[in-house]
Amino acid sequence: MDIPMILSKRYPGAEWTLDGDKYAGLRWHSEGKKPSLKYFQAEWAQVEYEAACEQVEADRKVAYRLTTDPIFFEVQRGDKTEQEWLDAVQAVKDANPYPAMVFFDANTGLGSMGAQMGTGVTALTANRFVLEGSVFDEWNTAADGSGDSYANKASYAFTAELTLFAQWVPETVEEV
Repeated sequence: MDIPMILSKRYPGAEWTLDGDKYAGLRWHSEGKKPSLKYFQAEWAQVEYEAACEQVEADRKVAYRLTTDPIFFEVQRGDKTEQEWLDAVQAVKDANPYPAMVFFDANTGLGSMGAQMGTGVTALTANRFVLEGSVFDEWNTAADGSGDSYANKASYAFTAELTLFAQWVPETVEEV
């Protein structure tokens, strides 16, 4: 559990010091009551997830700029008209679409799956979540299964951000 990360995300203006890396070393200098250890334990998974999403977004922006910036700089040289410039910019956008992210949610299951980044039609990452007493059925854009469904490893166009929730069905045991 990263106490400084939780505090910076949940209490951005708070004043505190931390002696070591344990909750017992936290000294609260701000108004109000010091957050409880139980609060930190409850918030840690969400804060860790948010930080991972922020890192993925930052990595995605860097990857996009590495592929597109050299092309833009090349186009900027020379005597180009405004229309030639706009056409060149559009050509770069068409040739290098901004990558989209798909996030996978276990939806009461256990395990972890990283987000998948892509451009164009690509097969989704295979499910790696498990749920005791159930088997994976499909992905859905809504946790309750009321959204759009995607089969395991289905193709996705990666034109927009998407969160897919695992859908589970009870495991059936065949009697011998």
